[in-house]
Amino acid sequence: MLIQLALFAAIYGATCYGIMKVFEKADRTIPNWAAFVPFYNLYLLGTKVAGKEPVWCLIVLIPIAGAILLSIEVAKKFGKDTGFAVGMGLVPFVFYPLLGTSDARYQAAPVKARRAA
Repeated sequence: MLIQLALFAAIYGATCYGIMKVFEKADRTIPNWAAFVPFYNLYLLGTKVAGKEPVWCLIVLIPIAGAILLSIEVAKKFGKDTGFAVGMGLVPFVFYPLLGTSDARYQAAPVKARRAA
């Protein structure tokens, strides 16, 4: 049981470290500790990084598919393809640290110009 606990802690720690690095690239106003809070980190990934509406983050509650769909949106913001995004959803403890420590740059959505009435 101790080995399982250590393995879980290592996987969770690696995933959160990667998410923390992604937060640093995307939005420097997000505190580092937020990456280690379950569900709040996913909320921030969806709203601050992927730029989706808060209600959209409920999709993450769908096992596996939700994680992949959120990862696709995050990967798009860093110019990564769908294959990388699927890796982020299925093996986050490998792919989030890869994304966070790579030279990939965050590409924020362009601000839509308002039309004059």
